[in-house]
Amino acid sequence: MTKISLFAAAAALCIVHRTARAQEVMKTGPCMDYKPVPIELVGHLERVDFPGDPTYVDREGKERTQPGYYLRIAHPTCTTAAGSYVAHTDVTLFEMVLDSTTLAAVRPMVDKEVTVRGTLLPATGGHHNAPVLLVPVLPVLLYMSNP
Repeated sequence: MTKISLFAAAAALCIVHRTARAQEVMKTGPCMDYKPVPIELVGHLERVDFPGDPTYVDREGKERTQPGYYLRIAHPTCTTAAGSYVAHTDVTLFEMVLDSTTLAAVRPMVDKEVTVRGTLLPATGGHHNAPVLLVPVLPVLLYMSNP
């Protein structure tokens, strides 16, 4: 077998394994670890506007909302406690942590079924609306699962 065909076979095996692993976690898989362990989730990408802090007003004096982007998965999963990070059970909603670059990539995929690669963090403070945060990993942020 040539080096090229051996490389192609290894790459195909990696893709199959990664897809099988994502499906395994989505069904009844083991609890997921927090950062730095990368994960891959399949779900529905949603944008939700929550009421903002009463002191958040726009130029016209209207109260601003706090938009958030979330990945909703079909089957509940869980996270493993680690250090000061607490375990969570029955998690179906992940709040995405986005910067301006990842936000630009996410916006066109709202209301679509997507696969997201990233790392997990527990939600902290009063500004999070889901128990677990999903930080997308670059360069491959996300892609449509069913085009």
